[in-house]
Amino acid sequence: MGNTTLRVRNETKRSSGGDSIPHITIVVSHPIQYFSPLFDELTRRQRVDLHVVYASDAGTRSTFDPGFGRDIAWDLDLTSGHPHDFVASGQQRFAQPIRGYVRMSRSLARSDLAVIHGYATTESILAIIVCILTGVPYLLRSDTSVVKNRSRLDVRGWWIRIASRRAAGALSSGTRNARVHREMGVGKIFAAPFTVDISRFANATEQTTAEERIALKSSVNIPTDRPIAVFSGKLTEGKRPLDFADAILLTKSGVHGVFIGDGAEMDALKNHPAHARMTILGFRNQQELPSLLSCGDILVLPSSYEAWGLAVNEGLACGLVPVVSDSVGCAPDLVAGVGVVFPTGDVPALADALDAASEISEGDGFRVARQAFMESYSVSASAQAYDSTIRAILWSKGSRGGHGSSGPKE
Repeated sequence: MGNTTLRVRNETKRSSGGDSIPHITIVVSHPIQYFSPLFDELTRRQRVDLHVVYASDAGTRSTFDPGFGRDIAWDLDLTSGHPHDFVASGQQRFAQPIRGYVRMSRSLARSDLAVIHGYATTESILAIIVCILTGVPYLLRSDTSVVKNRSRLDVRGWWIRIASRRAAGALSSGTRNARVHREMGVGKIFAAPFTVDISRFANATEQTTAEERIALKSSVNIPTDRPIAVFSGKLTEGKRPLDFADAILLTKSGVHGVFIGDGAEMDALKNHPAHARMTILGFRNQQELPSLLSCGDILVLPSSYEAWGLAVNEGLACGLVPVVSDSVGCAPDLVAGVGVVFPTGDVPALADALDAASEISEGDGFRVARQAFMESYSVSASAQAYDSTIRAILWSKGSRGGHGSSGPKE
């Protein structure tokens, strides 16, 4: 399993003498379109010998997504740019995942450092235990933005605190995530922003002419004479797409709503009183998404809870002003001072936010803020944060000897 060519290339570099680089294992649930560009960039930079272990190959094949309510097969290559293995792939028998976990444990045991996504899944629990037993320092990576109040008898709470306190640190996605890690007992917090491949989204905006955008809008029944606000994601109750639909009727600027996605709230949207001022596009795959987002002026995310909200990253990359509820994790980092944050579930406030955002998109201040976002939340910036953190951890540990040199290399 995995990408043999990339692994051989990195193993050759790692054993070539003076250019020795640390061996890093990342453990994550499955290939995710948001993470793959970062893993590819870390591999391309060759400052670490990266190996990614995925618990499953969901994401590389058609898989049922309960949020979308349908089978999803992403139209992007999510794995060929970085060395990787799968603990399990497809419909495997019981013994095959066991062998996969053994391979994962061996990879971790010979690592200089591990990055473990989450702390409550089977693969993350095993990875943390292996690291503790073998003395491999590990960094936690999660998107949690709210501390859950757990009973003192709740085993999960005890485990999370043990895993946090034994960690070499945490890679923090933002302000709220850092606070969660800190309260769980992580000693060192390192900023590593959640990113998407913003160049792919930005190019769709910058390389599309006004005439081409008008033609695209016309082809999918999006008006050209009104502010366009876009909801992009799963049409589930928790993401509150019906709040957006309700708010459309209250706007003074005549906002037209565009819904990209599928899910349980689809029928309610189709029968909503605001349907004449809405375009429902249904599920659209990753290759289509940048062009469709570039037809908008505003990105709307009214969720009851959103750990981060990577749709905001995508929208900003396409030049859309973000309007999010105060339950969206990225609100203090990406939206405050750039877009509009409104109280969760307050439909009139959402309508006012949409009106305000339609004016923000025309100002020079937004363009300056967007440029700052493009620099700080790029894949390259995230990879640099990983590199800096890895060097800091290995330097403080004096390196584990085997793979790394006497200190971190630039």
